[in-house]
Amino acid sequence: MTEVDRHRRVTDIFLEVCDLPPEARAAALARVRRDDPGIAAEVEALLHHDASPEVDIAAGTVPRGA
Repeated sequence: MTEVDRHRRVTDIFLEVCDLPPEARAAALARVRRDDPGIAAEVEALLHHDASPEVDIAAGTVPRGA
C-alpha cells in the first residue's frame, strides 16, 4: 500500500467512525485493528485529537500552530 493509499484509508475510516456512538465506534475500530493495527492506531490518534475542544478535523478546524 502506498503512503497515499494509506492516508486515504485512514481518512476514510476516520470519517466513517467519527460520528458513531462510542459502542459502534469501538466495534468498527476493533474490525480495523484485526486487519491493520497500524491504521487503527492512526485513526484512534485522529479521534483523540479531534476530541479536543479546539479541533474539528472533519470540519478542517485546527488551532493555529497545531
